[in-house]
Parts: sequence; structure tokens; C-alpha cells
Amino acid sequence: MAHLIKKSVLMMIIIVSFIYAGDIEKLISEAKQLTKTGYYQFDKALFMKAKGLCERVLSNAPENSDALYYLTYSQFRLLNIMMANKETDGFTELFESTRENANKLCKSGKFRSEGKVLLAGANIYKLSTNPMLGITLAPTINSQIAEAIEEDNNNPRAYLLRGTMSYNTPKMFGGSVEKAQEDFQKALELYTNENDKGLTPSWGRYETMAWLGKSYVKLGQPDKAIEIYETALKENPNFSWIKYVLLPQVKKSGKSNSENVKIN
Repeated sequence: MAHLIKKSVLMMIIIVSFIYAGDIEKLISEAKQLTKTGYYQFDKALFMKAKGLCERVLSNAPENSDALYYLTYSQFRLLNIMMANKETDGFTELFESTRENANKLCKSGKFRSEGKVLLAGANIYKLSTNPMLGITLAPTINSQIAEAIEEDNNNPRAYLLRGTMSYNTPKMFGGSVEKAQEDFQKALELYTNENDKGLTPSWGRYETMAWLGKSYVKLGQPDKAIEIYETALKENPNFSWIKYVLLPQVKKSGKSNSENVKIN
């Protein structure tokens, strides 16, 4: 009888474990979907909700790398929104938490390249709040991006970030809009082959198109910028940065007046 009871308890534990595992994947999938919508709409509340879901998973499964990834990605986007809105309260604390989590991802087998991207991206936002940090922080960012590419040379997000650094760095310090454009085009090619299924990271395609358009404007080719913006909106009519900012700007003036370091 005791043997049967032990066996029944074991079976219940196994069943509960399977249900729990299913719940975890469901929560992370929901978090990923929230980040996708938040990314399109630049919506702070959606990233906060995604962050909360991932923290809930990690409180029960602290070694879950997928939850850690989408937590860090949500934090990365929240830094972007705070930077763009010039919110200072809590920025430093969020930055430190994002950097800590990104460093954990850099040590994982699954997200080493993606971790480097998020780490570099967080540092870009830090730099944007204090350009005086450029002398010391810019080389660190460039090194992290290079390491992301070394880990996975088919990671389009690494080329996206490298392009934004080239675009926003003054020419006297090695910046180049032409080189930035090459990186945006390279990233866009890689996004074409990327599979947006399961929990695999897949963000960045439309901001790459946004930055590519900005590079066209900078190089005096507004018609090409309009073309890439309209292509992006045909694919995703809800991408707010292009829809409400970049496309109206270039149609109005023929060039973009928005030159802020921003990945949104």
C-alpha cells in the first residue's frame, strides 16, 4: 500500500511539473507578444507588463534563460522610452539592473550574442544621457558589438547597433553615415531570413528600416527614405516611429530633423 501511495504521489508531482512547465512557456510567450506590440507602439505600459511576467517566471524558475532574455529586453526598451522622454527618476537603477541581467545572458550558451547586443544597447542609452561619457564608454560599446558579431555573425541586431553607432558618432571620431548604411542594409538582409517562431528573439526589422531611411536622408536621398518608410508601413502599419515621426518629417522637409540617439 505504501508503495502504491508513493507511486501515486510521484505521478502527481510529474503531472504538476508538466503543467507548470507549460504555464512557464505560456507566460514567456505572452511576454514576447507584449514586447512586440510595445515595440511597434512605443508603449511603456506593455513593456512593464512583460517585465512583470518574466519576473514572475524567474521567481519560480531562476535558471530559465528565455525568461531572463525577455526580462532584459523589456528593461532595454524601458531605458529607451525613459531616455526618449527625458525621464531621469529610476533610470540609473534600471540601467544597472539591465546591465547585470545582460551580463548573465552573455555567459549563457543560448543568448551570448543577444546578451552582448542588449548590453551594448543599454550602454548606448547611458551614453545618450551624458555625452561626456563618450571617451570611455564608446570604445566599450563598440567592443561589445564586435563580440556580439563574433559570437553570431548572422545576428541582425548586432549590425543594427553597429550602424547606429556609426551614424551617431561624429566623423572626426570615426563615424560614417556610409558605413552605417552598409550595416543597416546587412541587417535588413539577415532579417529576411530570420524565423519569428517560438521564443527566438526577432525584434529590430522595422527600426533597421527606420535607420536606413534616416541614412538616405542624411546622404541627400529623401525619395529613397520615403520608399523604405512606406515599405515598412505596408508590412507593419502600426510602427509608430516611422508612421508618426520619420515619414511625416521627410515628406514635409525632404530631410529628417530628428538626429537623437534612439533605438525604438
